[in-house]
Amino acid sequence: MTNRILLAALTGAAMFSASVLAAQPNWNNVQLSYAKLDIDDTDISANGLDLSGSVLVGSNYILQGNFLSVSDEIFGVDVDLDWTSIGMGYRHAITGNTDVFGIVSYESVELSASSRFDSESEDDNGYGLAIGVRSMLNDNIELKGVISRIDIEDAETFIEGSVAYYFAPQFAVGAGYKVGDDMDLFTISARYSF
Repeated sequence: MTNRILLAALTGAAMFSASVLAAQPNWNNVQLSYAKLDIDDTDISANGLDLSGSVLVGSNYILQGNFLSVSDEIFGVDVDLDWTSIGMGYRHAITGNTDVFGIVSYESVELSASSRFDSESEDDNGYGLAIGVRSMLNDNIELKGVISRIDIEDAETFIEGSVAYYFAPQFAVGAGYKVGDDMDLFTISARYSF
């Protein structure tokens, strides 16, 4: 009887350990999103794509990249915004299923406008700082929250929240919302983890 109880306890512990390991956030992924960007106090409500990815180097260092490309037409003028972010950072597991992280990034933005008669473009670059948390609620649902400060000509603070649902170990769909001092970004995404 004692052997059965010990065997059951060991089996349960092994299953719990495997579940905890399976529920860690996976930093090795690539994600493609539909993006909708609204800029405050303007008529700009641009749509487009957002491509992002990250990779874990060693056990704690993060490399990540992001490219957002959106466009809109306002009174016959085509407005395009391309935003590139390349960053590196550090993550620390605070539990078996939750990581806190910090990222330092290079930021580059290009805004262009064109009509039948003329076209103009302007670009600028700067840096970003972000801190956040990623947590797997279970094997299928991940939550992420980030506070960032982006300094491109003027500094702007963003608060971001997202959820991802893993319908298979490597594939997830999700949605996110990022609100800043002067703009809001909504995304619907598909993710591949490797």
